[in-house]
Amino acid sequence: MRMRMMHAFAAILIVAGSGCDTVADPAPVQTGPSGVYVVNEGAFRSSNAELSFIDPATGAVSGAVFSRTNPGRTLGDVANHASLAFGRLYVVLNNSRKIEVIEPGTHRWLQTISLTTSPRQISVVSAFKAYVTNMDSTVSILDLVGGTEARRLTVGTFPEAMVVSGSRLYVLNGGFGYGTTISVVDILSDSVVQTIPTPSGPSYGVTTSAGLVHVSCTGYQDFFDPLLQAPGSVITLEGASGTVVDTVWLSGPGGKIAADATGALYVLGPGSGTAQAVWKLSGGSSPIVLSSTLVAGSYYGIGIHSARNELYLSEAGDFVSNGRVQVRSQSGALIREYTAGIGVAPNGFVVLP
Repeated sequence: MRMRMMHAFAAILIVAGSGCDTVADPAPVQTGPSGVYVVNEGAFRSSNAELSFIDPATGAVSGAVFSRTNPGRTLGDVANHASLAFGRLYVVLNNSRKIEVIEPGTHRWLQTISLTTSPRQISVVSAFKAYVTNMDSTVSILDLVGGTEARRLTVGTFPEAMVVSGSRLYVLNGGFGYGTTISVVDILSDSVVQTIPTPSGPSYGVTTSAGLVHVSCTGYQDFFDPLLQAPGSVITLEGASGTVVDTVWLSGPGGKIAADATGALYVLGPGSGTAQAVWKLSGGSSPIVLSSTLVAGSYYGIGIHSARNELYLSEAGDFVSNGRVQVRSQSGALIREYTAGIGVAPNGFVVLP
């Protein structure tokens, strides 16, 4: 029986019907043209997803900035992803089946885009158009001016993240570990033009200035039949053609990925024994492993503040209580840590330049 599932859905089984509120920070809400948003997923069916806002220059953090800035509104149920593009912050609410559009820095609500299926992640390609992966193995094409879904494309099994390279959108069909393809969408024609075979679970990706696409594959775990297990991996593709030019195999399951200003890669992966750790790879067309234990720990989200050369890591804990965020140097040294102001299940970061 195939049992591999992403952390967000394992969390559903743990916290269904339970949860707690995000931190009610009594201090004034931090705002500003620069800062780091923490995306707090919240507990399934608790509608307590939230955003925290960190000022990295001062170290100050504000919790629950969406609801505190917009009285009478809640962000929604399960904030799975957020993306900054064209002066707007787009937050994907999986179980609420919607996208909330926010003014970055002020946290002011601008628009709600309602959807009819369960969205996972968003990729905004212009001020007028965005793509959203859905749990029914489709990608929605959004009209951002009208705030509506224009049409859908059928892709591979349970698509997760998307990566843009030129006029090509790489849709990572993770399939909770048993997906093994990437669908390539031509952004100009809105059509699927290529299907690329991959190792198990292509789920998260980044592009670099060298025109390369790096994809983190989760691998596959079958707890009843060890012979069916497959390790995680990081594959590198030429963005212009989709040609796979390199594969780095991990020693266990892979996870989310980030890249710094030099193109070096940071991947949530296996640690010693059953532990987990952050891996650092050199990047480029033939990445090499620089460290398989840059930081030891069970992390749920990862991000890079390129201007400050800082690594952001989040811990979800039990997916019911509030989580924790660490800020580290790109060599792994701890700079500071946040618990106050962080909500339930922090799963990612959005950096305002």
